Amino acid sequence: MVKMDGERQRGRWTVLVSGSPLGGDFVRWDGDDLNAGLSRVVAQLQERLPGLLD
Repeated sequence: MVKMDGERQRGRWTVLVSGSPLGGDFVRWDGDDLNAGLSRVVAQLQERLPGLLD
């Protein structure tokens, strides 16, 4: 999920990934640079679940 809504300051984003491969856990990032956030979340997923994104 990528979220930007009126409740946040302009340019603030949330990237949230969840699902059964994470065993009920999730990866979340909040910030103002969406590209950096997506990169960080993908890197965290690769660390936690090697091979998932291959």
